[in-house]
Amino acid sequence: MRVLIAVDGSEPSTRAVRSVADREWPPGTEFMVLSVAESPYLEYGLYPPPEGILATIHQHLERLVKSDVAILQSRFPAAAITGKVVEGTVKYMIVETARNWNADLIVMGSHGRRGLNRLLLGSVAESVLHLAPCSIEIIKEKQPAGKTEQAEQEKVAS
Repeated sequence: MRVLIAVDGSEPSTRAVRSVADREWPPGTEFMVLSVAESPYLEYGLYPPPEGILATIHQHLERLVKSDVAILQSRFPAAAITGKVVEGTVKYMIVETARNWNADLIVMGSHGRRGLNRLLLGSVAESVLHLAPCSIEIIKEKQPAGKTEQAEQEKVAS
């Protein structure tokens, strides 16, 4: 089995790495920790980005990936675990890397954005879900009991 874990340094991606590390996997399972360096300037159509910004992002993500690989190596010392940082558009690079690596599963966290934030920022998890060549597991933060009910009650009351 080949498991690709997409990370970005956020709390949701940390939960995804912990989720993978906290369970048992079949013998021979291989893991890849992937992060994508995407210029925020290119994302919003501003070009060219300031000199060196992508290199700085890339270096930060390499440290992050190395740390996440170490977490998995401490849990699965006999497993083949690699880390990789690629450049491009996040949702497309996750899908392309999964396809090229022949991944069986992509694990990623969800920021849980709603409303205008989701419209403006998009949903990487949702895009990957629709484009991926394999199964997807999206790790979400567990909502406290009653939170959804309370939000629905507030909607009805207003």
